[in-house]
Order: sequence, then C-alpha cells, then structure tokens
Amino acid sequence: MWAIKKIRNYKKILGLSGLFCCLTAYGQPENAAQETEVVQQTETAQQMDIAQLMKSAQQGDALAQLDLCRVYREGVEVEEDPLQSVQWCEKAAKQGQLDAQYDLGVSYYIGYGVPQDFQQAFKWYEKAANQGYVDAQTNLALLYNNGEGIPQDFIKAFEWNSKAAIQGESFAQFNLSLLYRHGKGVEKNLEKSFEWTKKSAEQGDKLDAIFNLAQMYFNGEGTEKDTEEAFKWMTIAAEQGDAIAQYNLAVMYHDGMGTVQNFSKALEWYQKSAEQGDLSAINNLALMYYRGEGTEPDFSRAFTLFEKAAQQGESEAQNSLAIMYHKGEYVGKDAAKAFEWVSKAAKQDHAYAKNFMASMYYQGLGIEKNISIALDIWYHNDKLPISNFNLACHFYKNKEYEDIEQAKTYFKRITEDKNQIDLQAESYYMLSLIYKDSPNKDDLEKASNYFNLAEDRGYQDIENPCNDIERINMVRNENAQMIQAITSYVEEKPLPNSESKIEVEQKLNSQR
Repeated sequence: MWAIKKIRNYKKILGLSGLFCCLTAYGQPENAAQETEVVQQTETAQQMDIAQLMKSAQQGDALAQLDLCRVYREGVEVEEDPLQSVQWCEKAAKQGQLDAQYDLGVSYYIGYGVPQDFQQAFKWYEKAANQGYVDAQTNLALLYNNGEGIPQDFIKAFEWNSKAAIQGESFAQFNLSLLYRHGKGVEKNLEKSFEWTKKSAEQGDKLDAIFNLAQMYFNGEGTEKDTEEAFKWMTIAAEQGDAIAQYNLAVMYHDGMGTVQNFSKALEWYQKSAEQGDLSAINNLALMYYRGEGTEPDFSRAFTLFEKAAQQGESEAQNSLAIMYHKGEYVGKDAAKAFEWVSKAAKQDHAYAKNFMASMYYQGLGIEKNISIALDIWYHNDKLPISNFNLACHFYKNKEYEDIEQAKTYFKRITEDKNQIDLQAESYYMLSLIYKDSPNKDDLEKASNYFNLAEDRGYQDIENPCNDIERINMVRNENAQMIQAITSYVEEKPLPNSESKIEVEQKLNSQR
C-alpha cells in the first residue's frame, strides 16, 4: 500500500487587508448596513476626481482620507506613493476610521510605506479589533501567537481567534482548529479541532482547512474514521490544484481507499501532482510505468522519472534507480551506478537501501568486497527483517564466520517480532534445519515444531532459503518500493495571494 501523506504541518495564513484595487473600503462589512455604506462610499469616490478627493481629505473628511490612502497605494490616476498612502491612512485612522486603522496595521506589519514595526501593527490592529473588526481580530491573534510586537501569549491568541471565528471568519476558524489541535492557549481537544476545521473548510476559501479536514477523516482524528468523506474532501482540495492533495488522491485511487480502486485515475492524479514538482508523485508515477499499472509497462519513462526524482534527492527514487541499474532494465547492467545510487538513498536512512548496499559490499558488486562493512550495516539496520536474515545466513553458511548460535539468535529475532511477518516462514524453516542437524536428539522435536510453524505460515519450498539469499534480497528491495512509510504531516507550502486578500504565511509552532 502506498503512503498517504498526512495532514500538512499545520500553518496559518491570515488574511490581512483587501488588495488595493479601487476606491473602496478594504475591510469586510460586518452587517448589511455597513455593506450599504461601503457601496455608497464607492459610488461617491468614483464620482470624485483626485483634486476633489484631495480637497475633502485636507478638510478632514476621514472617508476621503481613506480613499486617498488607497489611491496612492494603487496608483489610481496618480503615481503610486507608499509614503503618501500611509500618511493619509494614518490621518483617517486617528479619526477612528476602522478600515483605516486596520489598513494602517497592515502597512506596519508588512512594511509598506513605513519601516516594518510589529508594535505599531499591534497598536492599530488592537484599536480596530476592540471595535469588532473581524480581520483585525484575526491578525491580532497572529501577533499574540508569534509574539510579534507583544510578548507571546497563546491564551490571547485563542481569545481573539475565537471572537473572529464565531463571526464566521474562515482564516480564524482554521487557526482556532490548530490551537485546539496542539493545545496552545486551550486544552488540547481534537473534537473541537475537527469542528472548527470543518467550519472553515465548508466555506471553501481555505485550502489548508479542506486538506486537513480530508486528513482528519482519513485518520479518524476528532471524528470517526471515514475514508469516503476523506476521499470527498481530498478530491475538492486536489481539484483546487493542491499538489499534495493530488498525490494523496492518487494514493486513494491506487489502493481503493474511500473509492473503487482505479489505476487509471491514480495515474492521472500522480501526473498532475508530478507536474507541480511533488517528488513522491514523480516517484510513484515512475513506479506505475515500471509495473504497467493504469498504462502499458514503460521502462524508459519509468527510468526518466526515477532519475528526475533521484537527482532531486528523493530516496525512494534513488533506490529504484539502483535496482534498474542492478538488473539492467532499460539501461545496461551497471553495478557501479547501482552502488552509487543505492548509497545516496542509504545516506538518507532508507532502510532497504542500506540493506541493498550492505549486500553489494558483501558480494563486491560495484564496490570492493568488504564483509566487515556489510556486517556493520546489517547490525545497525536490524529493525529490518531482511537485515537480520542476512546476518543469520552469514553465520549459518559462511564457513569462515560460521557460528550456529549467532545464526539461531538472528533467525529467532525475526520469528519473535510480533510487529511484522516478513521472512518468518523462512526463518522457522531455517531453525528446523539447524535443530535437525543438531547432535542432540532432544532437538529433533524442536526441528519438527519449527518445520510445522514454517508450513503454517505458507513455506513450501524444500530448498534452503539461505542459498537463495540474493533473490530474497532483491524481492524485498522491489517490494519496498510499494511500502513507503506513512508520514504524519507533510511540509507546509504557501498558498498564492488571492485577489481579495493579502495573505501572510504564518507557521504555528507545529511538528511533522
């Protein structure tokens, strides 16, 4: 089963002011009366020429001052002038004009027309927030969360996010879900986190909320596990162009999670994600071409894709590229190239690559033979059954190093591991051979018991598996291409600025 990338490393993107595009109020209207007022402001402003607007502003008209602030900001019929923009905004803000107070906070926060000053940003956000301005409340929470312009205070961040979230601000709802998730400023509560994630996602304008809702359904976090709902929301996020959601949707199609298995659809969504540069998608797309899933097998295309991802550091692709060089698939057999790529993957702690590299050292493939290095790698990679199996076979069949007690130790380590079943049948069979060859007659019963255990686990081959160790290693290596560890929360990536908001990326001290 391929891995779902779990919830992104939670981030906050807080909406600031509107994009300065016309002579209109920036803030979101709080009610119908305000909306009517905004329309009237816009119509009035559009009827005025710049001279008239300047005259009214100079006479102390706060709305005219606000519109003049925006005229200079957007360069409407005048040259853009950040300094003039901020000066007129400040005049309006000092008269208590809410939009101006908020916009002035934005200017100080991003350093537009003035040096960046979080304390001044805090001052003006707080003035507007205390008067119920939703976007100001959301951004005030940001400053408290970060400790920007004010000592960090998660309780205050929770308080202000709550005020804005209750009023329906989707950014604040999403941020509130993060505070509940991580127990910042409030007791950790996954049910509440799910509730606010869902509220934000249902508004449709917060892609991260949509993505995280899908993942919470998938994992059963704060709600019952529901792969069909996860599939529904992951589809929405993928269709909005999120590369990671596209990757996850491909995984769900590939493995039939929350939907009917469909390799063609999996291929389609991996392609979309890969086109955006997602390395895991590029690797899995290569695997589908390699195996002929949803398409005809195409080693040439698989190799090209593996190489593309491998060159960018994708360890799974590096391991796969090593396999192709080792087997001579599409390219001629090249043990040196195989070792080069498998060592790159191994350096990234890829467990199967480390096992593969140890085997190459052991056999002297692509590198000078060095049994000591091989054994050392296997010793330190002993959580992987195949590494333990290699050690056991080494001590069982290599006459120079023969140590039957050591061999038994490593075979038993595999059989006694309750967390996995890989190579247990083969290990039971090898133990049956060891005890069968024992001079102690009492060990014959143990040999029979181990043989029965091997049969119970499906082992039918009468051959000594240690004599087939190279094939066993390669099978595990190839199968490992399909067993990518499920990681918790994928890395953050910023969303593009919308046409109606300046979005400021903010990470909420979270972990992968």
